[in-house]
Amino acid sequence: SPAALGAFSWMDEDYGGEVRALAKFGSLYAAGRFEQAGTTNANSIARYTGSGWAPLGLGVELYPGQLPAWVRALVVFDDGNGEQLYAAGDFRRAGGVTVPGIARWNGSSWSSVGSPPVPIGSGWSALTVFDDGSGIGLVGAVGGKILRFDGSGWSIVSSGANEIHSLTEFDDGTGPALYAGGAFTSIDGVKANRVAKWNGTSWSALGGGITSAPSSYTKAVHALASYDDGLGNGPALFAAGSFDRAGGDVVEDIAAWRRCTFAGTPYCFGDGSLATPCPCALPNTVPSPSGAADAGCANSSNSSGARLRASGTTSPDTVRLHGSSQTLAGYTIFIAGNGTEVGGVAYHDGVRCAGGTFLRIGAQNATGGTTVYPNLALGFTLPLHVVSGVTPGSGQTRYYQALYRDATPGFCSAGTLNLTNGVEIVW
Repeated sequence: SPAALGAFSWMDEDYGGEVRALAKFGSLYAAGRFEQAGTTNANSIARYTGSGWAPLGLGVELYPGQLPAWVRALVVFDDGNGEQLYAAGDFRRAGGVTVPGIARWNGSSWSSVGSPPVPIGSGWSALTVFDDGSGIGLVGAVGGKILRFDGSGWSIVSSGANEIHSLTEFDDGTGPALYAGGAFTSIDGVKANRVAKWNGTSWSALGGGITSAPSSYTKAVHALASYDDGLGNGPALFAAGSFDRAGGDVVEDIAAWRRCTFAGTPYCFGDGSLATPCPCALPNTVPSPSGAADAGCANSSNSSGARLRASGTTSPDTVRLHGSSQTLAGYTIFIAGNGTEVGGVAYHDGVRCAGGTFLRIGAQNATGGTTVYPNLALGFTLPLHVVSGVTPGSGQTRYYQALYRDATPGFCSAGTLNLTNGVEIVW
């Protein structure tokens, strides 16, 4: 049952006490912005003893006697000399020692953590421990950068983005990677709505990312964590914060990014493997081959073409169609055919392989070049097998593509449409 552990307060009425981070380092540690933990004077960080709170020496300070310091992140990390507790935030002193917003506590005293390549006074917003393949390091977000500490020195991982609020490691089935969450809409020049993946060399978006309805003014991911909730597909990445849309689905401030269980077989690629070439091959305005080996023909936003994938299971039907790398806001129609065109048929700027009798499924505008069906946010709630006119377990086959608008003047042909690759699904 709930039990109070005491109040955290700041004496100045203009600054209420707040706790922003918790960590286990032998005992429970709490940090944030406060001057008192329970009945004990403690500057923004304290240790719970089981009966009350204890200070960590002089704690952390902005300047003696000035505005309250912030600790925004706590992480336990072993730099080769044993585990220590690392604290980061908006402060310039820890235990009386001048530090650049980050310091470590060994259980009895504070020390600095090298010389990170950021100006004194830069505010740290997130910390995590991550193995980038060269060994485990401490990774933090500060001053629009993401930095890594290997135990002896700092290096810049990425120029990152402003307003990164959280960092964590997660394996989506393709290997461990670093994930960042915050209030950004791009990171290192890559469009990504408030959550992104770093694979060691580059950033990528997580589908349509985290958004909110136009009437909402707060859109941010404040916390990320990997957790296996027992649904049978391994750990998922959970994001929490202030938002009401995740990948087009209506949510309430928390959502999960799950490992994909792929359904169907992608085909109909714009890489020259079809008898019908992409209309936008050289000598026009895009490179050759005119599409990637896992996508459709090139479009005006992505010379590698747009991708269509299906995730989930066919029985029971949890299948979702995922379009990506389309034009940023192009009007899109998912189509299903009961046959296929061997070799493909040229159509505007793309190649159509879905054939036979067509069904139109869930038209929508792309968000950042991504689309999805079913799409709860847009009211497309019927399972895919229903709108495809098939029965799960029947062995019937449907061929899916996404037809999207690309009316960019001067791009390749006079056509105003393009297509993703296709996906064949046996129901």
